[in-house]
Amino acid sequence: VNRSGDEGMTFQIQQDVFDENGEYLEEQGTAYVDQLLALFDASSEGQALVAQGIEPGWTSMILDYAFGYLGVGVPEMDDGALEEILFQLIPEKVITEPSSAPAIVTESRAFWDFVKREFGLSNANSCLKLLNQPNIIEDLRASLDNPAQYGMSKSIIMEGMRRGFD
Repeated sequence: VNRSGDEGMTFQIQQDVFDENGEYLEEQGTAYVDQLLALFDASSEGQALVAQGIEPGWTSMILDYAFGYLGVGVPEMDDGALEEILFQLIPEKVITEPSSAPAIVTESRAFWDFVKREFGLSNANSCLKLLNQPNIIEDLRASLDNPAQYGMSKSIIMEGMRRGFD
């Protein structure tokens, strides 16, 4: 599906960011994410986030993890991949407070609403089903607050922060 954004550019959501061996092509991936997020930021969904005081940024990280760690693109991402990113990769790797959970979920919902509306991707429904579960924010907050899920680097930094180091 080709759609034109306000900038007059045509964005191909199905473009491949992996080579024939499934290796992530970082340069293409970065350009893809930049273009897609420019469209998202300009969309009604993106503007609604800004109106709520949410500064978009989580989607870029989520897509980086999807491409770089899971080897899935936007059209292939489903609730399983998104759940792995939200509940395993982010808690393990990202230095963030548990209070980030509402912004992460709200921004992700807006992004997948945008992808569904703008590009008609059927997998968006799978992602939205996960994101619209009643306790998802509380569950994510608990994962972000669980030191047992932190990776080595994050454990060291979070312990330092807990002890008052900057």
